[in-house]
Amino acid sequence: MDMTITKGQRDLLIGLLGVLIAVVVWFTVASPTKEKTDALINENNTLKPKVEEYELRDARLDEYKLGIVQNDAEIETITARFPSMVEVEDEVMFWANIDNAYPFQLAFKDLEMEERDAVAIAGIEDTGEATIAYEEDGSATISDTDAEQLSAQYKLYGAPMAMNFICTYDGMKDMFEYITSQYNRNSINAVEIAYDEETGLLTGAIGMELYYIEGLDKEYNPPFIPSIPKGQSDVFHTASSDFDEAARALLGLENSEANGEENGEENGEDSEEE
Repeated sequence: MDMTITKGQRDLLIGLLGVLIAVVVWFTVASPTKEKTDALINENNTLKPKVEEYELRDARLDEYKLGIVQNDAEIETITARFPSMVEVEDEVMFWANIDNAYPFQLAFKDLEMEERDAVAIAGIEDTGEATIAYEEDGSATISDTDAEQLSAQYKLYGAPMAMNFICTYDGMKDMFEYITSQYNRNSINAVEIAYDEETGLLTGAIGMELYYIEGLDKEYNPPFIPSIPKGQSDVFHTASSDFDEAARALLGLENSEANGEENGEENGEDSEEE
């Protein structure tokens, strides 16, 4: 048997071998490389907008730094007018200071204090066991109880207080001016005013809130409580004025000094008889 390969057969074998090598190279090298190239091109197209965005941000880096400084200053300006806490003594002294500021125009009768209201919460860090309901506009509704469960950067609370008062017309204006002129933030939520025909004075009630923010980096400053005068027969007002007499009548106070004098005279007469 003649095993001699002719030139044509040899060329055919060489051609087949070349095709085989080309197929092997395509599946082992070219195809995976092409897939990687296509993947890189797709990733590049995806990342290109982000790169452009970051480049734009980098170009405005100084502007952002200045904005951060300005924003921090604005936050500090806003929070400066909120104390870190409002205690019961703060509410009592607020009530007493208005009364003492206008002794012949204004007198307070009752003070009612209620539980704190969670007004707003910013920068929630951990919800804990709190339940948060979100509205359609993205705002969160959190109950007072749930507000105590979560931790946040800032918690804005309101300390509600209601005061019954008797005043002149000028005293009413003085009361509103006093409340709105306070440095620490507060709000007037409700006002009721009626005219008393017998005395010509105004009677009513005012509901308001004193605000404070938990999370501020500042200490709580308790209010100044002056010493209480002793031996004063009239703890409301000592001046003998029309307002004082009318206010005492509306407060349900009888003329204790007159009663005291009458009792004194009677005791004196009994002593003389003896």
